[in-house]
Amino acid sequence: MKRALSPMLLAPGWSNALIAAAAAFIVWKLAQGLNRMDNAAAVITEPAGQLWSDVAATANGWSPVEATQAGFILNSKYVSRDGYINSTWRKAIEQSHPGNAALFDEITTGGQVKPQYLYLIDGIVSSATIKG
Repeated sequence: MKRALSPMLLAPGWSNALIAAAAAFIVWKLAQGLNRMDNAAAVITEPAGQLWSDVAATANGWSPVEATQAGFILNSKYVSRDGYINSTWRKAIEQSHPGNAALFDEITTGGQVKPQYLYLIDGIVSSATIKG
C-alpha cells in the first residue's frame, strides 16, 4: 500500500515559500561574493589610487601645512577624562611643527597629561605657558 503525500506539502503556499527562501539564499550568497570581490578590488587598487593622489597633489603644488612656531591649543575634546590624549590628534599636531613633539613630551607621560599640567587643557601649550 502506497502512502499518499500530505495535502499540506502540496499546497501552493508551501512551494512559494520554498522558492522565496531559495531565492533569498541565492541573493545572500551572491552578495557575499560581491562583497569579497569589492574588498579584493580595494586592496588591489589602493596603491594605484594613492600614487595618483600623490602625483596630482605634487603637480598642483600641494604641500603640508606647517606651523611657524611650536605651540598648540590642548583641546579638551581630544583629552579623555582620565587625561589620555587622542593619539591621532597628537600625531597631527606633532607633524605641524617639530617643536610640538618636545612640548608633548614635557606635559605627558605614557600618552597621559601629567597632573601638574592639567591646567593647560583648553589653553595654549607653548614654552611660555608651561610652568616648570
